[in-house]
Amino acid sequence: MQIPSVKVIFITILMIAFVAIGGIILSPLNALIDDYSLAHVSSSMAMSKIDGVFVSACKIDHPVVKIEDYEVAIEEAWIEEITESKHWFLFKIKQFPKGHRVVVLVSSNANDSAEKSTVLSSGVLNGRLLVNENVEITGVISSIKPNTWLYYGEIEQPLPQVIELSYKRKD
Repeated sequence: MQIPSVKVIFITILMIAFVAIGGIILSPLNALIDDYSLAHVSSSMAMSKIDGVFVSACKIDHPVVKIEDYEVAIEEAWIEEITESKHWFLFKIKQFPKGHRVVVLVSSNANDSAEKSTVLSSGVLNGRLLVNENVEITGVISSIKPNTWLYYGEIEQPLPQVIELSYKRKD
């Protein structure tokens, strides 16, 4: 039987140290990943289903809404579960439900002005968007598709089957 060389033993010790140090370094990274999971919004109803957070599709009461001076079309709306993922190193252990959010995908004409795009992508500058007059939209992100935005906000039980998006100016 051959005795391992000093070089092999040294490399083995280095690898063990690397794994131990990696665990220390990855702990804060895991916390960032866990926080991100709470803020993650699916980019479409189909992606919500793929992500496993889809709860229900919402019927849209009025397919067009006026935000500031601009009309936008509501393409789809759905309710998804807000989940928090817990990780150990880079391995996902489990997802924990933390509530629900309503997500509304809106789009505008491709030939619209840059000003309109700015107003729609920065949220609502001079007012607030409401779902069914009582759920405030708290976030907006640009969608994967051009000239489309995802508006979302936390929602509580009972979950609506029909939604109406409205804009109220600040007085």
